[in-house]
Amino acid sequence: MIDVSYLAPEDRQTLGEDARYTEQILSKQVTVFFRPGNRDCAFDSRCIRKDSTTGVSYIGIIAEYGNHAEKRPPRLSQRLPCLIKEELVIPFTELKASDFAGAYQEINSSQNLLAYFLEKYQLAEVPAVVTRYVVQYINQ
Repeated sequence: MIDVSYLAPEDRQTLGEDARYTEQILSKQVTVFFRPGNRDCAFDSRCIRKDSTTGVSYIGIIAEYGNHAEKRPPRLSQRLPCLIKEELVIPFTELKASDFAGAYQEINSSQNLLAYFLEKYQLAEVPAVVTRYVVQYINQ
């Protein structure tokens, strides 16, 4: 497992997203987010946590990427509170068109999702499974 113990609790509750998606995120159009692999907390330390009292998580807009190896958290320009309504681990080969409804405009197929993963995570191969998060933005 990757060591994330250096991250503050709010960082562990945040889905960090690239700044190029700021407009789509701030308009709250995007309600579906993907991560490669099984990000269930029982399997992966990089899972997205919820506040133990309120159940709140966040969508964070990354101003500067962090680095787990250097134990450097990302710097976020904004953090929007949300509730994770669904967290589902899906075999990559079983993704359907309906799974992409609510995702970034450019991520509307398995091919486009793979391109996104290759760019963001520099993956060497197609992930066997992906974690699909569905969020609901909230006002705090």
